[in-house]
Amino acid sequence: MNATNERRREPRTPVRRPCKVFHRGTWRYLPGTTADASEHGLLIEAAGGEPPIVGDIVDVAVGWENQPILRTDEFIHGRVVRVGRGAGGSSYAVELTRPTEPASR
Repeated sequence: MNATNERRREPRTPVRRPCKVFHRGTWRYLPGTTADASEHGLLIEAAGGEPPIVGDIVDVAVGWENQPILRTDEFIHGRVVRVGRGAGGSSYAVELTRPTEPASR
């Protein structure tokens, strides 16, 4: 995509890390893997099941370090802004309310 068509506010960095998404609409946790990250956004590849829909409110925790358990204070509040489906499955973009961990280091 060229710069004239770019709508993102911040550059994205490819990063594959496990994540857990708490979907407030269904009160369920959805597993996934990040595909890329920016300071205030993530693209998440769904690990099966139905992804959230645009406008849904979610809380996201990313396993930036190699820890098996994610603490409650690691979740970042966000809103689903885009959903896509491809040959590899579903993915969705989340706009976050505070910076993601790697960008804040």
